[in-house]
Amino acid sequence: MKPLLDGQQKLAVVGTQFFLKVMYYIPSLLIIMTIAFMLSTLFKSQALAVGIGIFVLFLSSTIGGVIVLLAEKYTWTKFLIFPHLDLTVYALQEKILQDVTLPMSLIILAVYYIIFLLITFTFFQKRDLVYKIIWAQIDKP
Repeated sequence: MKPLLDGQQKLAVVGTQFFLKVMYYIPSLLIIMTIAFMLSTLFKSQALAVGIGIFVLFLSSTIGGVIVLLAEKYTWTKFLIFPHLDLTVYALQEKILQDVTLPMSLIILAVYYIIFLLITFTFFQKRDLVYKIIWAQIDKP
């Protein structure tokens, strides 16, 4: 099978393509899990966090496609997270947009990952401090 993309032909071997798609899906899954973890820390409802995580999982490809279309008009949209959540595109293509390659997508996802973890850590520390103060006041005789 030789798909034709941008005038270039690539050989697609079934076993290799499956392995590549699985490897390209892992960073996206990690980001979506981090989003759900962050939301469960920010809100007290874990059901809300899981629901939003599943919502992002199912709609990330659609939102990413719309943002890729908007990227021709607005250059800042290529730095949003959604076009980079579907890395399986790189199994058959070199670029999502004219200057967005796999390393750039991985760097953007890594930056969002760090931001999400920093937000999670900050709010968890504040919430933990509030709980410690409340328990300290309750334990006073």
